[in-house]
Amino acid sequence: MLNHYKLNHYNGQNYRQLRVGECIRRVLSSVLKSGKLYDPILSNVPITLSEVSLSSDMRNATVWVIPSVNEQTEKILPILKRASGQLSSEVARAVRMKFTPRLIFKRDTAFDSSQRMADILKDPVIRQDVENAIK
Repeated sequence: MLNHYKLNHYNGQNYRQLRVGECIRRVLSSVLKSGKLYDPILSNVPITLSEVSLSSDMRNATVWVIPSVNEQTEKILPILKRASGQLSSEVARAVRMKFTPRLIFKRDTAFDSSQRMADILKDPVIRQDVENAIK
């Protein structure tokens, strides 16, 4: 028998949190693409917003950021944090909610982890062990 909780939740978030998080991600992406934030660093570096995770009360939103250039990460996150008020007001205009969530920007390390795993699997010794395990 399938667990009802697993069907309606993903990473601890329910369907509504996921849907609202995706709406917020789209709004933030369009704001960053349009250049409404007047910062020379943000205008020159492409930024990927991988996900927006909402807290259970939907008052806090963690925005997971993947900068395209790793050297810029330390510069980009403080700039986004400073601009969170302006970004929140853009979200408030575009997404109808009782409360606009507080935006918290964090670096998404999932891509780095998957890249490190791919590099490990390319190692000839590891590849041989994997092939032997499959047989």
